[in-house]
Formats: sequence, structure tokens, C-alpha cells
Amino acid sequence: MELKKTILLVTLLLFIYNALFTYIITQLTHGTGQLIFLVLLALDYIIIFYFILQIAHEMKFMKVKSRK
Repeated sequence: MELKKTILLVTLLLFIYNALFTYIITQLTHGTGQLIFLVLLALDYIIIFYFILQIAHEMKFMKVKSRK
């Protein structure tokens, strides 16, 4: 159960960090630089989402394996 709480906390902190980073990017940059940063940030969100899905899948696999 502690692992789930840790994963949730890390995920939440990453999303907060990315939200603040997005705000700073939109406030301090303009034009092409802003577009590039926002595209890279979108890729970061995709990576985080994929990471969460992989951990959830692994936890499900471990739970099924421990039942047998």
C-alpha cells in the first residue's frame, strides 16, 4: 500500500512542477521559443502518463502473480 501512495505523490508533484513550468514558459517566452518549449512539455506529460500506466500494469501483474 505504501508503494501506491508513493507513486501517487510523485505523480502529483510532477504534474504540479509541469504546471508551474508551463506558466513560467508562457510568461517569459514568446514566438518560436515558446512553441518549442510547450511541445517539449507536452512530450514530458506523455512520458509521465506512460510511466504511470507502466507502473499500474506492473503492480497489477505483481498482484496476479502473488495470488497464484
